[in-house]
Amino acid sequence: LESLIVELESPECASDAARTKKLCDNIQNLIRSLKPSESAMDTISSKFGPNARVMVRSSANVEDLEGMSAAGLYDSIPNVDPNNREAFATAVGEVWASLYTTRAVASRHAAGVGQLSAHMCVLVQEMLSPEVSFVLHTTHPLTGDVNSAYAEFALGLGETLASGAIRGTPCRMSIEKSSKNVTVNAFASFGAALVRDDESPTGMKSVAADYATHWLSNDSVKRSSVAARILAIGLMLEHELSPRTELLTQDIEGCVLPNGELCIVQARPQP
Repeated sequence: LESLIVELESPECASDAARTKKLCDNIQNLIRSLKPSESAMDTISSKFGPNARVMVRSSANVEDLEGMSAAGLYDSIPNVDPNNREAFATAVGEVWASLYTTRAVASRHAAGVGQLSAHMCVLVQEMLSPEVSFVLHTTHPLTGDVNSAYAEFALGLGETLASGAIRGTPCRMSIEKSSKNVTVNAFASFGAALVRDDESPTGMKSVAADYATHWLSNDSVKRSSVAARILAIGLMLEHELSPRTELLTQDIEGCVLPNGELCIVQARPQP
């Protein structure tokens, strides 16, 4: 396997698309043949209930680098039964193998990142059924104002915000850190929402979205309360995830469950 990856580094390979594809196909097939250890699968299955479904997510050391966000570059597999050993192992293998798609290899080559230095882990997270999903930037990305945060909200799963698969715009809010005052910059215009569907291979389906009657649009008190809670969690994560000598602003993904519980699914340094 290592010899094939070394060959990907060669200048001759970089200029030969057919050779690169053949190498990538061979590397991916080898990686797909690998499986997590039995002890690892025992640990995973013990963390979730008998009817749970999980998302097997990519977590590579070559994601979210300066000048190389890699958003959507690697695979994540939804709607996986963590108690089905074969299905779970296959999903993990697919995520590992996505490190060596031709697109991923070309992206790293363009960024000057060595193929041998790329490594892939997986995150296993229980699939949720959120009422609302959000993205929070702890420093306002449009103005650069460190005294203001910025959040985007959409009904249903966060894939609506991340994928761009549904036409429309999210609910956009600016939040003053000191006063917690919320300014709605735009109300959502999505006509549909993506929601969890355990019968679907993708783990989700599209349904009509009624923003007009939802608190995101018509209840300023609840909207401000939720925004303030999200901001408080975001500022706590900003301190927890920063080195001692520098405060790193955070790009945070999360959701609000129907019972009002807030869940954070990802946090990373804000570009």
